[in-house]
Amino acid sequence: MVLGLLLSVIALTPLVTGVQLSSLWWWLAMTTGVGFGMLLIGLRLAARNRSKLVRKHLQGEIDE
Repeated sequence: MVLGLLLSVIALTPLVTGVQLSSLWWWLAMTTGVGFGMLLIGLRLAARNRSKLVRKHLQGEIDE
């Protein structure tokens, strides 16, 4: 995601500097969305696992 954000900044530099860049930079900047999607999936999986552990703990299946 950080790489995608950096590539997005590079893709937006022509708006400020007037330098011409290839349209490839816009496609590279789309990695921001891919990274964000992976982050959301990871958070969802971690939350699901934590919910299972809390449920087991409350039911007495797991001792501390």
